[in-house]
Amino acid sequence: MRSLFFVLTAIFLVGCTSLRDKQAKQPQPDSLMAVAAITIEGMACQAGCADAIQKNLQLLEGIDSAEVNYENGEALVVYIPTKTNPDIIQETITNTKVKDYVYLIKNITINTKPLE
Repeated sequence: MRSLFFVLTAIFLVGCTSLRDKQAKQPQPDSLMAVAAITIEGMACQAGCADAIQKNLQLLEGIDSAEVNYENGEALVVYIPTKTNPDIIQETITNTKVKDYVYLIKNITINTKPLE
């Protein structure tokens, strides 16, 4: 009778561990990152416009990284969707002030991926 108890207990524990491992491998909403590729019009140079936009993006909560490139007119922003969103990112870009330049979002593409 004792050995049956131990066998059943072992089977139960292995089954629970297997289920827990499967659940851990599934991406949870808080463990997702999003990558936004944003085309920006209106930048005049790297040192002023692009760097100012990049600095403002990096100050946002939930931003993992932000790179703004004047030459190709693009920003690449990696962020945590539960902490910020594309509307806040776009608003930060268009509200950045350098002289009288006006920045417009021409296109935005968003992809999500599990946190590494």
